[in-house]
Amino acid sequence: MGSGPARRLAGPTGIVANVLLVVIIVAYLVDRGDLLLSVSPAAHAVLIGMLLPLLIPLWKAKDPSGVLRSAGVVTAIRNLSVALLLASTLFTDPTIEMGTLLWGFWMMLLPGAMAAWRGRRDRAEA
Repeated sequence: MGSGPARRLAGPTGIVANVLLVVIIVAYLVDRGDLLLSVSPAAHAVLIGMLLPLLIPLWKAKDPSGVLRSAGVVTAIRNLSVALLLASTLFTDPTIEMGTLLWGFWMMLLPGAMAAWRGRRDRAEA
């Protein structure tokens, strides 16, 4: 990993990013949590089943620095941001928004939880 200012700022920047992500998720649940609850448990299960195979390579990767897992989480969040922007500006059908929000909820929660758990496990093994 690099040295100098970038390395010194990596820790505090990561903490700020994680806090902001939690704030966004909580605000999202407060604002649109009713949509998530209106969807059947089977739909949640199907989306989780679709996401897990995509996350297996991320989970199995040997990545002591955590860069791959971090990139996976950041990519998921970036893709969700674009999807929400497009859904809210191009479509008026509420089911489009609901589907995007439901997918986004699990797309943020699962990779984030998996990366956090794997990171803790890797640090404990080191």
